Formats: sequence, structure tokens, C-alpha cells
Amino acid sequence: MSVIHPLLLGGLVLVGLPVLLHLIMRQKPKHLLFPAFRFLLARHRTNRRKLRLRHLVLLLLRMLLIAAFCLALARPTVFSEELHLTANQPVWAALVFDTSPSMDYVVGDRTRLEEAKRRAEELLETLPEGSRFVVLDTADSGSDPWLPRVEALERVRNLKVRPSNAPITTRLGEAYRLLASVDEATSDPAQVGPRLLYVFSDRAQDCWDAARVPTLRQQRDRLAPLRIVSMFADVGVDQPVDLAITAVEPARTAVPSNAPVVVRVTVRATGNDCDSEVTCRFDGEKTVERKAVQLKAGQSQVISFTRPALPPGYHQAEIALATPDNLGFNNVGFATVVVRGTRRVLTVTDTPDDVQIWTLTLQSGEPAFRNEVRAPQAAANLSPGDLSAYAVVAIVNVRRLEWATLWQSVYPYVAGGGGLAIVPAADLDPQTFRGLLDKVIPGDFVKVVAAGADGARWNDARFQPPLRTWFQEWSRNPNVGFLKFPPVAFRYWEVQPLVGKASVWAAYQADGNPPALLETLFDRREVRGRVVLFTVPLDDRASAGDDRWHDYLAPPVPFYVALVKKSVGYLAGDSEEPTLNWQCGQVASVPLPVAPRFPTYLLQGPGVSQSDAVVSTVDKQSEIHLTQVAMPGNYQLIGGERKWWAAFSLNTPAGESLLEKVPVEQIEALFGPNSVVSLGHMVRWSDALREHQGQPLELLPALMVLVLLVLALENLLANKFYGRDDRAEAPSPVAA
Repeated sequence: MSVIHPLLLGGLVLVGLPVLLHLIMRQKPKHLLFPAFRFLLARHRTNRRKLRLRHLVLLLLRMLLIAAFCLALARPTVFSEELHLTANQPVWAALVFDTSPSMDYVVGDRTRLEEAKRRAEELLETLPEGSRFVVLDTADSGSDPWLPRVEALERVRNLKVRPSNAPITTRLGEAYRLLASVDEATSDPAQVGPRLLYVFSDRAQDCWDAARVPTLRQQRDRLAPLRIVSMFADVGVDQPVDLAITAVEPARTAVPSNAPVVVRVTVRATGNDCDSEVTCRFDGEKTVERKAVQLKAGQSQVISFTRPALPPGYHQAEIALATPDNLGFNNVGFATVVVRGTRRVLTVTDTPDDVQIWTLTLQSGEPAFRNEVRAPQAAANLSPGDLSAYAVVAIVNVRRLEWATLWQSVYPYVAGGGGLAIVPAADLDPQTFRGLLDKVIPGDFVKVVAAGADGARWNDARFQPPLRTWFQEWSRNPNVGFLKFPPVAFRYWEVQPLVGKASVWAAYQADGNPPALLETLFDRREVRGRVVLFTVPLDDRASAGDDRWHDYLAPPVPFYVALVKKSVGYLAGDSEEPTLNWQCGQVASVPLPVAPRFPTYLLQGPGVSQSDAVVSTVDKQSEIHLTQVAMPGNYQLIGGERKWWAAFSLNTPAGESLLEKVPVEQIEALFGPNSVVSLGHMVRWSDALREHQGQPLELLPALMVLVLLVLALENLLANKFYGRDDRAEAPSPVAA
């Protein structure tokens, strides 16, 4: 028990004042002469005993009156851990703040985070002196030590909304851990006060991950003996109104030079109907394209912006709402695309005249490639940097691989993202190709197999991606002739695939299902490029004459053209869209070419500090992971005074624009009944605390009632005991 005014307890010495007054003011006996003195003496003894009893009762009542009055003025308070009467003791409180972008919603002139900070400062001022606090932020993964009130207030005031964020449930586990370790944080565990957990959030959809609740509930149950009091302070708006750009997605990230750039924008209305405009600006142009948007509350709409004939290179778009609203972060979105020019292919061959059909196929139609033919001797001294200028390197009809310098450059080229096609010659020397077997080639050439007069068809039942996908695309066109008359190989190289290092796309309908087309399997963390191995020659003579290898050039729609275009396009990266658009919170990765390489790169974009702008690399680093980018916007990574550059964009996750609140029942399933408190402008923390935390028992009201009762009883008895008895004072007959 404690008292608010302990000095007033000195008034207890006045308890002896009634004794002193009784001794001073006690009545002296009167001497009367009575005839029957014997009877009077007996009556005297009886009266004397009654008087003593009355005096004692009045004395005790007056002493009790003074004692109760002094205690009431001192205002004693009773604490009890068993009775949950502990609120005025120093506490250990964990404060978890939602700093996600939805907390930037403005009501009046205050965001939801500013409201949460104001309420938290109120709370810190309300809790008793000597309390300790820890402040957890949903944008961080670590935690600060237990802080006194002043430092905790400073930590709360410095909180900011950050796009890279996580649900509150990711931080509750840390809060429970810290509350469980309070005994370790103090030198006197016996003096540890109550443990409190407070969460400040707008209760928007993205703040709560229901999948983590079962694990958190188990952690909470293990801490049940600690009697942790939990409260969820809902600072959100009950009926939010917002028009949001929830998604910005290019139809294709990598766009051919002759194709238009299409950016799809998803707009969503919350709370009210909307009638507004969406604007799109490419590469910082002064003029913008505008499109109207009309939505009912709760509806979404996809708007497409199309830009034709953009030049090759990176292009960045900024999409914005024409009219701002109460939530600013989702009024703008960003997108990055790359327009590919005509890509270069290096074809290495013993006889350049034999690859005319190969060159014609590459340079016609879409996608178009610019083919450069070299003899092995001319390509012998090409370095990995020289090869990086080509999207694909094709080894076509090369009999012997005797140029060690070139082949030493092949693996770094493929590792850096280049594509390699190997088309065997009719009379190649398998032994010279085995030098690339371990790192590059997916199988070993064994021998040439003659398939007979009818040839060996491709077994369509054993097609594997991406070949199966290609045939599905071709099947949608009724004019594709090779689907009615499947391709046939009359001779082919038998290839023994390497176990665990080869993916067989297609096999021949022959004994043992020998491979028709293979790809090398790489660890994609180490090798970004691809290697495809054919099993038949693809020169001009391979489809003609009595010694032909196949009928891939048979009209009306040659399988040769479709196969070569798709395979080279696959090696050039057409099957994989580059990742140029990321969400805040993800680590943006930018692949680096084999050449040119620079020791440092310059990063430009929103929120990039001067210290973070210079990005250093190490030798043989194939990509840069940019952990310092966090704000939504368009970014550029520049090397060698713009000799090389790349671009990418960051956007806030769409879930942050879902302002509908998480059901109270989901939160109370973890925190307990009545744990969610909506803090309006007229609500004080003292009121909320009184509902959710046990209060100490203040004895002032009871003592004041006791004073009144004792005073009334004392007056009643005093009047009764000392009242004049007229009959007793009248002269008796005997005395008369």
C-alpha cells in the first residue's frame, strides 16, 4: 500500500487528544446526603460502572474519528498482484507502430501515423514514473533496448512512414520475446511491474497476416503466467475515401523495336464514386497523355496507355492521378521497359557459303537478327567482352574445335547471359567437342545414326518446355503445314545426355528415344545464359539430295524457319522477360554484362543519398543487388560515364491501398476480448487504460464514509449519555 500525502500521517498523534480532554474535563462527583445511604451507595457503584463504559465507548469513537480523518487526507492506495490492482506501479511496455504507407491517410491536417504518435505520447505521459519502454517499427527487423520515458518519446517522434514495410504480426513475435525477457533487463526482478503491449495501426487489410496468428497464439499462451495486458489502438478511419493507382504493369517488359509499348494501369475507388483523369508521361516528356476514369465505389478499372515507335533502349513511364486526395502514395505509379533493337548473332562456321539459309532465316520476319558470319580462325581471339556484343553465338557446321582462346571465352560469355547454339557438322570430330562437355555442352556426340527410308519422326508425346509451348502456339494457326506432316530426320547424331546436366526437349521415335534437341541445365545463380544443342546439321545441303539429313525445309511452311527463329530467340532471352519492375521491400537486382565492366556505378533515383549513390562491385560479379533503394519511383544505374546504363522502377504493393479494416474478431482472437480500442478525438488514455488494465484501490471514498458514520454515532451516543434527565433532577419524596 502507498499514500499520496504521507506527511499528513503525522496527524495520527492527535489520536491521544480525546484522552487528554477526558482527563481534564471529567465531572467531579456531587456530595448529597440521603437517609437511605446504603441504597444510594449501591446505586453509586452501578452508575460509576455505567459511566466508565460510556466514557470508554465515546473515547474509542473519537479516537477512530481522528484516525480515519487523517488517513482520508493522506489518500492511501492499495496494490495487489493477485487482485490485479497494479496500474500505478512502474510498467514495462512494448509499443508496436504500423508505419506502412496506408498510415499516410490524412484527416484534417494530421496523418494516421501522426495521430498514432500523438496518442502514444499521451500514453507515455500517463504511465507511472520509472516505467521502461521499447518501440518497434514494422519497417524494421531489429529492436532497440528498453528505454526510459524521455528516450522512448524521442524514438516515437522520429517515426516515419516507409514504403518498405511488413504486417504488424511480423513484429508481435519480437514484442512477446522482449516482454518475456524483462527479468533479464533489470537488476531487481522482484520489482518488475506489469507487462503491457500496445499496437498502433489503422487496421487496414495489409497490416494483419492471419497466417501468423496460430504461431503467435502459441507464443502468447507460453507467456500466460506473466499476465501481459494487450491493447490494439485503432487510429484508422471508419469510412475512408480514396482513388488509388493499385498496379502499373507493362504488357511486355522487353519490347521488339517494331512493336508498341503498352502499359496497363489499374485504378480503384474506395468509399465514394469518382470522376477523374489518369495521366501518363514517358521519359520526362513535357506533354502527357490523359484518359478519363469513372468508377463506382468499390470498383476497379484497367486503363492502357500505348506508345508506338520508341527508340531502342530503356524507357520509363510515370502515371499519375489528375486530382490528389487524402492518401498521396497511391496517386502515382512507375514503370520501366526496354525496347530491343535488331540483335546481333555471331555464326562461326567452317564454310560461310553453307549457312546462307541460316542467315536468311535469322534476318527475315520477327524477331529479326543481324547475322555476322566468321570462320573459326577469325573468331579465335574474341574475348568474353567481344562476344558480349552478340545476343547469340552459333557454332554451325564446325568440324573441329581447335581454337582454344575462343572456347575459353565461351563459358564466361554464357555465364554473363549470352546464348550459345551448337549445330553439328555432318563430319564433326566428337573428341574436339569434349573439352566443353563439363561446362557447356549438354551431351556427348557418339555416332551418326541412319534412320532408314522412312526416317525418324519427333515424338510429340515426349515434348518438354519450351518446345511443347511452341507447338501449342503453332497449333493455333491452321496454315502451319508441318503440324499435319511432322518433321522427319533421316540421319542424326546420337547424343548421350549428361545426367543431371541436360534437359531433352524432344526425342526421336526410335529405339531408346534418342534426343533430337537438348538444353544444358545450369545453376541459374551462377550462369544466366543458355545453351541449345541440335542433333542434325542445319546448312543448305542438309535438306537436299539423296544424302539429306531431314525434311525441315519442306514446303509450304518450313519447320526449319520456325525452329531456328524460336530457338535463337529463346537463346537471346525472348522466353524470359527481364525483371525491371519491383515492389518496395524487394531487393532490386540489375544484371551486369560481361563487358564493359566498371569498379563503381552511379545510382540515381528518389531517396538515394549521396553515400548510397556510388555502388562498388567485385571481380566476376554478375549482378548488383541494390538494398538501398526503398522509395517508389524510377531509378537508373550508370557505369563509365554512361557507357553502359540500366533502369528499373519501384512501386508500393497494391495491398497497401486496401483500406477496408481487418475484422475486430481476428485481432481479439490473439489479444483477447475488448482489446481493440478506437481512439477518437475526445477519448483519453486514462479512460482506455481503466477499461483494459486493473486500477489500484484508493481508500479515500471508504474512509470519508467511515468518518461520517463514526461522527454520527459519536454525536448520537454523546447526546444520549450526557443528556439531562429532568426526572432525576426533581426532588424526591424522601429528600422532601
